[in-house]
Amino acid sequence: MNDITGYVMWGVIALMSLGMLVGVGGVVAGRVFSMPHASKMSVVGICVVFGAAIAYLVLPGALTGIVGQGCV
Repeated sequence: MNDITGYVMWGVIALMSLGMLVGVGGVVAGRVFSMPHASKMSVVGICVVFGAAIAYLVLPGALTGIVGQGCV
């Protein structure tokens, strides 16, 4: 169980990193090619990744506090 959880956690971190790279690339491409809507949507994407990262850190602790440790 711990190995699977660890692999999932590293996979989520890798996907968040990829999302940040794509967002920064979108901002740069939007500025270079004069596409302001692409830049704006990329900034929104970066904000979504930051929000997901915060939820990734906060929600497991909150769920453990509500439900408790249980059997697993």
